[in-house]
Amino acid sequence: MHLWNVNQAMKTLRGVCRRLMPSRDLARSGPLPEIGSGEMHPVSSHQTEDNDRWRFAQQMEREFWLNLDEAEFQAQEAGYRCLAGQLAKWARTYCGERDDIRVLQIGCAVEDAVMHFPYGKRFAIDPLADFYIRHFERARNPGVAYFTAGGEAIPFAADVFDLVICNNVLDHVFEPQKLLREASRTLRTGGLFFLSVDVYSADIRMRRTAQEAAGEVVDPCHPHTFTHEILQHLVETTGFQVLAAEDSASGKGDDSVRFELTMLNKKG
Repeated sequence: MHLWNVNQAMKTLRGVCRRLMPSRDLARSGPLPEIGSGEMHPVSSHQTEDNDRWRFAQQMEREFWLNLDEAEFQAQEAGYRCLAGQLAKWARTYCGERDDIRVLQIGCAVEDAVMHFPYGKRFAIDPLADFYIRHFERARNPGVAYFTAGGEAIPFAADVFDLVICNNVLDHVFEPQKLLREASRTLRTGGLFFLSVDVYSADIRMRRTAQEAAGEVVDPCHPHTFTHEILQHLVETTGFQVLAAEDSASGKGDDSVRFELTMLNKKG
């Protein structure tokens, strides 16, 4: 649906990665606790390593946006406007002609489709929301209620949204399966879920996963690697029915493609 060039920014990130990783100079933020969970569990060394990798990805995300120039922001905005228009058409079909629908974007970053969605009550969450609002005027959209939260613990009640958007986020997060469950929980039955993720072939995924397991940072902002098959299995086992699936260019300059899924929430 949309394409922009981020190769130069990724080169900058890799340089920052090489400087930061030996000292483990990680972001202070960590994964939010699961809603309703009051129990304490022992933390294994494997969990600690996962936490460190996720925090490092968050630091790299900050660096990515701070190094993105205005031309790239404008190119991204055009893509977000296009996506918002397409999602509005889907919403009219599956959510009716109501103008008061509730739309949530998980992982909105500085700017994304929810900022340009043409109607309804709009909400967004991101673990780095405070950082984005502080540093970027684009993130200060008065039409969007923006909250600091992770997709693994969405701070809203069940069944409150008609459309949930998760655009190029799932491979960034700490626990992808938990995010999908939270999207389903907060989305009403029959509501729409749009998910896009950069995916790779099975061979490349195996290689990237082995490299990460050995301590190498393959892709600074993206701790996880998915294939088409893995992603489709995850969404279907969570209770989503795929209405449309298509590939587009990822814009990363590697062997990935952007896999875009538009789905109905069929829970229960």
